[in-house]
Amino acid sequence: MSKLKEFNKPALNKLRSEMQSQFAELEKKFGIKLQVGSMSYSSNEVSVKVKANIISDDGTVVSDEAKAWDLYAQMGGFDYLKVGDKIVMQGQTFTIKGYNTRAPKSPIQIEDAQGKGYKCSEFAIKQAKKAI
Repeated sequence: MSKLKEFNKPALNKLRSEMQSQFAELEKKFGIKLQVGSMSYSSNEVSVKVKANIISDDGTVVSDEAKAWDLYAQMGGFDYLKVGDKIVMQGQTFTIKGYNTRAPKSPIQIEDAQGKGYKCSEFAIKQAKKAI
């Protein structure tokens, strides 16, 4: 990889990709999940947010949103679903990732098969079918 002369969108995309691939060794060493988050930058400086999560014995990532799921799912009446369960919405399969308490309109975090994250409302989750 060539030396960076300035920080710009293409350079940050390359940096993000390289950082994420380098995290694989640290993840394996410590048994955690690392994720490159937001980046704010000027032409000569960048600040990078990095998120680290514990991985449970069954292999799922333990996030604050995943921990909040049990409480809020019970209160919302969809406690028959657990983090990691697959659901079908509009003909597409998603995996439940957690409950974001700071997002009142669409607090449910879901992920598609390609790993892209989405959010939806409690109403939408109640209309979804549990995948078999």
